[in-house]
Amino acid sequence: MVIFDGGIITKGQVGGWLSNSYMLRASGGHMRFFLSDGENQDLIVFPLLGNGEWRYVVATSSLETGLTTIYVDGEEFSSIPRSVGQIRTDSGPLRIGQGHSSSGGNWFNGNVDEVMNLQ
Repeated sequence: MVIFDGGIITKGQVGGWLSNSYMLRASGGHMRFFLSDGENQDLIVFPLLGNGEWRYVVATSSLETGLTTIYVDGEEFSSIPRSVGQIRTDSGPLRIGQGHSSSGGNWFNGNVDEVMNLQ
């Protein structure tokens, strides 16, 4: 099995990962969705879906429902209670295909298609 590491979609303050950040990334044979408001953080870890076929992965987090949820191919995969407050937007870039890194590394070794970031 090929293990891919790297960011798929990342937004956050460089050097301050616990400050208003979110990230969907492949890491160590797993997918990880990370969300932080600067004081609290949510993390969902789930198996890497690399079987050579395209997969549809959606990560959501809602203050209204109080849940952080991962969907895979249209089906709910995992959901946890949201412990994170409001994420403040910053002027930093939204990175697609790159992880959170001040040195510019953490490239995703694969294809990313049809990214949407809704707030």
